Amino acid sequence: MADQLATDVREMLVRPIALGHERRDCPGVASVDTRDGMSRDTDFVFTFTHEVPVTEALEALGAYGWVPDDMGRIRFLVDPEDGDWQTRALEEYPAVIAELERGTAAGYTCTIMLTWKDTRTGGNFFFYPSGGRMMLAPILNTRARPDHPRFLDLEWYLSRLLGPLEQIGLSGVETSDLA
Repeated sequence: MADQLATDVREMLVRPIALGHERRDCPGVASVDTRDGMSRDTDFVFTFTHEVPVTEALEALGAYGWVPDDMGRIRFLVDPEDGDWQTRALEEYPAVIAELERGTAAGYTCTIMLTWKDTRTGGNFFFYPSGGRMMLAPILNTRARPDHPRFLDLEWYLSRLLGPLEQIGLSGVETSDLA
């Protein structure tokens, strides 16, 4: 599954956004520079027991505090072949969700930037056409472990993701944090 995910991401022709830079092994997925100047590639891959529509996933995440607020705008990508990230006003969130749904139904891997409440910490949430998995690439104001600042605080993210995702059929999580 991880190999297929890497293949899917490599096929995306997406410009990196936010504070990261593009990963050499996965174009379109950003790496994050840590406080010590090292680059890290971190992601979470969530697997579900059934197909989960984009709308259902975003509603569950939103109920727990994940919002589409990237500095006052919604940033998303529907057609990875186009490669142009789109931005919309926050009030247009229902229309953005509909565009993401149409994109996954058309066979595209769609992405939206979500942040945790008012922390401005977040990342790109990837929704796959199968609906059976989702990925988070945390790239925006990432949280480092207090005891090991070179590594991402995986628990910070998991504690804010497992609850809403388990309610919609989460069956597994894979994480990676590579220098």
